[in-house]
Amino acid sequence: MHATLPQTETLFARAPVSLWVVDAGTGEVLDVNDAACRAFGYSRGQFLELGPGEIGPLPPRNGPAAARRMRRGDGAEIHAELAAERVEWEGRTAWLVSAHDVTARVEAERERLQAERARFDALFRDAPAMVAAVEGPDHVFTVANEPYQRLVGRSDLLGKPVREALPDLEGQGFFELLDRVYQTGEPFVATAVPIRMQPRPGEPVEERFVSFVYQPVRARGQVTGIFAHVVDVTDEVRVEAALRRSEARFERIASKVPGMVYQFALHPDGTMSWPYVSEGACSLCEVDRAYVEQNPSFMLQMVLPEDRPALDARIAASAATLEDFRWDGRICTPSGMVRTVYATSRPERHPDGTIVWDGLMLDATDRVRAAEELRQSEERFRIAARATNDVVWDWDLVLGRLVWNEALETVLAHTPSGAQAVPDWWVQQLHPDDQERVVAGLYAVVDGNGTAWQDEYRIRRGDGGWATVLDRGYVLRDPDGAAVRMIGAMEDVTQRRQLEAQLVDAKRLESVGRLAGGVAHDFNNLLTAITGYTEMLLSDVEPGGEMHTDLLEIRNAAARATGLTRQLLAFSRRQVLQPRVLNLNATIRDLERMFRRLLREDVRLKVELDPAAGQVRADPAQVEQVLLNLAVNARDAMLAGGTLRITTRAAVVAPGDCLCTAPVNLKPGRYVVISASDTGEGIAPEVLPQIFEPFFTTKPAGLGTGLGLATVYGIIKQSGGTVWAESEPGRGATFHVYLPATDELPGTAVALPSRTPAAAGTGTVLLVDDDAAVRTFVRTVLSGAGYRVLDAADGAQALHVAAECGGALDLLLTDVVMPRMGGRDLADEVARRWPGLPTLFMSGYTDDALADHGVLDPAVMLLEKPFSRDALLDHVREALTRGAVVSAG
Repeated sequence: MHATLPQTETLFARAPVSLWVVDAGTGEVLDVNDAACRAFGYSRGQFLELGPGEIGPLPPRNGPAAARRMRRGDGAEIHAELAAERVEWEGRTAWLVSAHDVTARVEAERERLQAERARFDALFRDAPAMVAAVEGPDHVFTVANEPYQRLVGRSDLLGKPVREALPDLEGQGFFELLDRVYQTGEPFVATAVPIRMQPRPGEPVEERFVSFVYQPVRARGQVTGIFAHVVDVTDEVRVEAALRRSEARFERIASKVPGMVYQFALHPDGTMSWPYVSEGACSLCEVDRAYVEQNPSFMLQMVLPEDRPALDARIAASAATLEDFRWDGRICTPSGMVRTVYATSRPERHPDGTIVWDGLMLDATDRVRAAEELRQSEERFRIAARATNDVVWDWDLVLGRLVWNEALETVLAHTPSGAQAVPDWWVQQLHPDDQERVVAGLYAVVDGNGTAWQDEYRIRRGDGGWATVLDRGYVLRDPDGAAVRMIGAMEDVTQRRQLEAQLVDAKRLESVGRLAGGVAHDFNNLLTAITGYTEMLLSDVEPGGEMHTDLLEIRNAAARATGLTRQLLAFSRRQVLQPRVLNLNATIRDLERMFRRLLREDVRLKVELDPAAGQVRADPAQVEQVLLNLAVNARDAMLAGGTLRITTRAAVVAPGDCLCTAPVNLKPGRYVVISASDTGEGIAPEVLPQIFEPFFTTKPAGLGTGLGLATVYGIIKQSGGTVWAESEPGRGATFHVYLPATDELPGTAVALPSRTPAAAGTGTVLLVDDDAAVRTFVRTVLSGAGYRVLDAADGAQALHVAAECGGALDLLLTDVVMPRMGGRDLADEVARRWPGLPTLFMSGYTDDALADHGVLDPAVMLLEKPFSRDALLDHVREALTRGAVVSAG
């Protein structure tokens, strides 16, 4: 039913509550009371003229009162509770609206809510945890406290959608989680989730771990936002990960350790436990690790009864003193196998009084057996080491101990007790140039899979010198292939290598000598023709003329060339020596005047001769050549002047003397020693070993041939002696010449067969030489001197010529070195066919055909090429006079 408003104005007009009537159809204000006009600040006429909704929305019809915002006439807003009831007004359907001003109450509630919101914001802002709140489907930030801002590295979050504010989170799933919570209204909880954020612009992206709760926020039953509570658990996650890695690493290590890693605990009440046992328990004790942990007494029960007292005593002592526990004894496994085990551990007392030992237990069965075998092996090794001359060594690679036998002292002059028993001592004795190579090669074998090592190197002797050794080693490995021991023997090959080097030098010198000899042979033939024809021309030319001067220059050049070929033959030991018994003191005295002419005025000569020096057997001319070469060498070394001192003395070299070894290599015996010392610049150590090599010189180009000292060396070595030098830079040099002494006296002659010579300038000479120029020159000279000359180009042709004349010959004049048949073979055949026929040899290179290692037999006559016309005639007359005969065979 609808209420009917009384027509009287008393109750409506005078009511203290604001009332007005509104047409239900048009919304027109039909009437209003004074209380409404006062409350809303309108006159009655103004209020009645208000259009629908101008003062504010109508309340729900016939419903409870509802608070609405209303406008006053002055434009201000007030809050009023409105109620409406349907009525009949002057025959029209209308609504009677009542309004109660609740502005003060609404403002008070608003202030209360703002205060609550401020307290809420302060709680979130100051909370130690990270909190944030977002609203709407775009998740716009409405709250983000400072810890949250530090986490995401942003401070300008409020009012921004989460995708715009935190672009770093794209692709990490957080946006999708927010959408799901907003859509489903179901909270989401996550633990230790990785999040990648850029802490500050320009810095690298950092990964952290967070635990968080996304809690939906509802209003009037609908989800309007999400509240996020976040905890940074990065440090905890990393600590846990490190702990897991450490535990996994420990477990891996423990599983690889041969034996059993364990923790053994002794509690205050006397009980025991095994907090940890590695998987090694399975192989060592034949039980599962869990069984040991669950049956603490099992391990002790396995110990053999006779070994148990020692074990209990060790445990008690370690518990009382907290000193390391060590024990080795025997256990019997469930299968009945008896094993020797070795246990070691370190105790620690916990606050509750429990003592925990962290330790390792190893199967020592094989070690004990191996130790006994090793003891026996070492005993055999010591016996074998005493029976060899090699330096035997034994290197324990596990303990780093190196053991030497007694030969270390006898071979290398190091006492085994004085040598440190570590590999470093051996490394320190290696020659610096060999050390890196030798050590690298040794460890390449030890660290690799090799078993045998060998190297040759230099090692310092106890006396400071260097020995060359050939070292061999054999590596012993355990079943896993790890090197545990190395045994070797070191052989001293110093003398062998020196002899090999000398052999190489000798072969090289032999090759050079053969080449020099061949050159000298051909060159001397040329020089013989040049010298001979020059002298023949000189005899036909008037002295003083230009032609005579030119011929003298040619002869002088030939003489210099002759000297050069003699030097080539001397250093290569291919010259022919004609030794005599010499008193070296007399030889030096005879040369003293020549020495003084060779030396400059600023060089003083001192000669000190030992009267008891004795005699030698040598070629006088060659000894003089040696002395003159040494004098010239000393003069050239004293550019600023100085003293040359020449001395002689007798010396005896005994077996084992240092002079019997390299580089001198003298044979034991008696010697006469000539020493030539100068006060010059000296010889550099790196040059000293090369000074006797042919063609080696330190003089500027054009000032030396490099044959002077090589000639000295060749002459002395060919004479059965040796020469060596000692020098220090800046302190001069001394050359020592050793020649074998002899008891013979100077002047001893060898008796020669005699025959009646043909008349001088008469007789028939059979001339044999493969060089046509030499034959022509000799034939011309001899024919001119009155001799009848028959010539041949080689030995075979000479025999044919001799046969044709029936051996009616007075002299065989033959070259030594010829093709097909040499001079010596020819002379032997002639002596066999025509006994008593004298022979005169001529040669510039004998190739040992006539000489025993270059030393000519006194019964053999030799004319050395190149020779002059007069020398040829003198030798022919002497040969015919002496009747030099080469015996057949």
